[in-house]
Amino acid sequence: MGSYSRIERASDSTTSYELFGSGDMYLGRLFQNRRFDAAMVAYLACLDQIAQLIMSLNPQLRLPYKIEHDKVGGLSIKPQLGGDDVWTKACKNALLDARWALAFASSYATASE
Repeated sequence: MGSYSRIERASDSTTSYELFGSGDMYLGRLFQNRRFDAAMVAYLACLDQIAQLIMSLNPQLRLPYKIEHDKVGGLSIKPQLGGDDVWTKACKNALLDARWALAFASSYATASE
């Protein structure tokens, strides 16, 4: 597998989503971007599941940026749809949500010790 990140569906190990791109410009790039789009949506779904678990443990907590299907903070995580600026802001929002989840996990682990 090397240094290529991917997400695999737990219920079906034959389905995997690649979280990388070659960066090359060619005719097949449109198809490759669709696969990357699907991977980013799968990543958001995983992050949303973690957030839902956290919010079930502490109902007062909320994500900094709401996740809705392929949008985080109202911005599409798919690079094809919104252009570079929108995609960059959506990635930033997703990373801030991930940082929020990590901070909660750290404090929850420390509190339970």
